[in-house]
Amino acid sequence: MLWIEFQGNIPTCTTTSALNMYQPPQFQSKDRAQALQIMRAHPFASLISVDDAGLPFVTHLPLHVEMQGEQMALLGHCAKPNPHWQYLQTRPNAVVTFLGPHAYLSPQVYPDWRVCRLGITWQCIAPLKPR
Repeated sequence: MLWIEFQGNIPTCTTTSALNMYQPPQFQSKDRAQALQIMRAHPFASLISVDDAGLPFVTHLPLHVEMQGEQMALLGHCAKPNPHWQYLQTRPNAVVTFLGPHAYLSPQVYPDWRVCRLGITWQCIAPLKPR
């Protein structure tokens, strides 16, 4: 996952191990270049922070990924009527998730029916923090 801190209107992004998401071992990747490729190919992201009540607030928006040395910058625009920008000024921490291609796979495509018993029928690519 990416942790974003806003300093003024400038976001700074770092990867963090404090935020995690369930990721089956067989799908874990340490390839940062692959994650960047997916984020660039599928730039529509979810910007997640908290509102004034402390509840999750999500904005879906396209983000441009730019490398600045080893630092990653995410560039995007939040519409003025959207209160998310105000929440970020007050509490300048957020999480961004990108979802790559995804599709349902019929149980019939699996050569071993036991795989389907594990509930693996929807496949997706979601770049996370490389471990």
